[in-house]
Amino acid sequence: SSGINAEYGSVRDHLGFDLPIIVYDDGPEQHSDEILQQIAEFPMLRYIVSRNSDLGIAHGRNHAIMHVKTKYFFMLDDDMTFRDNTDLAKLVSVLDQTDASVVGAALNRDLWFTSYLHFGHFGGTKRRMGQYHGACTLINQTIPNHPSCIRCDIVTNIFLARTKDILDIGGWDPELKLREHADIFIRLKAAGLKVALCPDVRVNHDRPDEETWDEEYAMKRQSNGKRYRALLAGKWNLQNIFDRDARKSMIINRDTGDIQFKDQPDKRVC
Repeated sequence: SSGINAEYGSVRDHLGFDLPIIVYDDGPEQHSDEILQQIAEFPMLRYIVSRNSDLGIAHGRNHAIMHVKTKYFFMLDDDMTFRDNTDLAKLVSVLDQTDASVVGAALNRDLWFTSYLHFGHFGGTKRRMGQYHGACTLINQTIPNHPSCIRCDIVTNIFLARTKDILDIGGWDPELKLREHADIFIRLKAAGLKVALCPDVRVNHDRPDEETWDEEYAMKRQSNGKRYRALLAGKWNLQNIFDRDARKSMIINRDTGDIQFKDQPDKRVC
């Protein structure tokens, strides 16, 4: 909740006015009176606290999106804050002027988590999926009328999306308490919906310090990582899902535009 106060304050400071913000906290509520008073200072903040702890990110996002009344919504985590180049108007113009369903922003200058997806057998007998990190900026397929924005498959958890499109594909999969982010972008791709990225639109990531970091909560989040990785792969009938650095595992023919995706030995992560 301290992150929410910083985040909402940065929105107010950056824009000069408040925006409706919906927060879903998977609880249970254990906030001090001081924190509750800080939350109350933002009249357009809808703070929803679950009675059950650890229901998962997907469940929380699905619950929150049901309260969205606008054509678009902007998604970000509670430890992110606006900065001078958090240009929401630019993201809105991309959705207004193109057929993209989602347009992402960048986390500080880190574009590692923006990636292309490639499905194939990679010389084997069973289908696999590669997530090629950094591929979007390498391929650099620009969006019409928006030369600083490019096509992508997966963007970081900072994006503007068409509310209807996300609802139409069923929102986030509540069975996936982890890996839900990759899953929703796989479903967008499977549905033929487009994703864009504007790397020059950025937010800050203000990680919690040691005093506010809940180590027990973090361990709970990650304790079943292998299980949810397997669930995601099984859901898409994949032998496995792996990550690659696009700079080392992707070859682009600049004359023809053809892309060759390489499968190099690496630790499997999804």
